[in-house]
Amino acid sequence: MAALIITVAILLLISGWIIFGDRLKAGEPAGETEKRAEGLEISLDELRDRGVNIDGPILWNYLFVSRDYPQLGKFMEHMKKSGYEVAEVNEVDDGDTGLVDYELRLQIREQHTAQSLSRKIEEMRDLAAKFQLDLFDGWYPEGYVERRPQDVEH
Repeated sequence: MAALIITVAILLLISGWIIFGDRLKAGEPAGETEKRAEGLEISLDELRDRGVNIDGPILWNYLFVSRDYPQLGKFMEHMKKSGYEVAEVNEVDDGDTGLVDYELRLQIREQHTAQSLSRKIEEMRDLAAKFQLDLFDGWYPEGYVERRPQDVEH
């Protein structure tokens, strides 16, 4: 009988953890994806303010760096099968050490919110790690033009 009571208690404890354990309590910090989404909301608003149409399906660019070109090739093939287009591959020699990095820019037409873009960034980081690339280097929407210092308003 005691074993039955202990078993029921353990099952209740586990059920409670599964149901409520992953929820944030008031005042608890959000996870990395949620924190990133909050920052991305600001970035997306700034893009809208600069006239970049990001509220519909548009081309999004994702950037990667690898020193291992054959490994980068495997990654490119995987991403093509997943619907991405290889927009550009550049060879960059730093000049000092003679080491060469390969920079890859992938594109895909998508529509994002801050939350979905945050999840996409996490996915891209995971894929870069899975394929042993050196770096997931960032993202930008089609139509984004980086401001030059003389363009900044004071």
